[in-house]
Amino acid sequence: MPACDLTPMEYNVVIEMDAPKDRIGSILLPPTSLETARQQADEGVIAAVSPLAFNFDNWPEGSRRPVVGDRVLVGRYVGVTREKDGAIWRIVKDKDIIAVIEEAEAAAKAA
Repeated sequence: MPACDLTPMEYNVVIEMDAPKDRIGSILLPPTSLETARQQADEGVIAAVSPLAFNFDNWPEGSRRPVVGDRVLVGRYVGVTREKDGAIWRIVKDKDIIAVIEEAEAAAKAA
């Protein structure tokens, strides 16, 4: 994972998004389709968390807060995207994170 040079403020979280596929099967996607895929990407790894993020007054007891390194799903088209050194970073509000992907599911998907 490339180093994240972004420090999130307020209730924001920085996520390193998965790179979009540049082809479907043997069909190479045009640049406009790749741009759309970057905006639609919805899975990535938390790279940085603001100290204020995930500090809700009534956090459910027994549940764990998302932390740096967790693989997560985020809403499509939310946040601000920044590309640097081949990595795609998205800054989103903590409430835009839909789910944490458990390790077993992430390992199965990577295989």
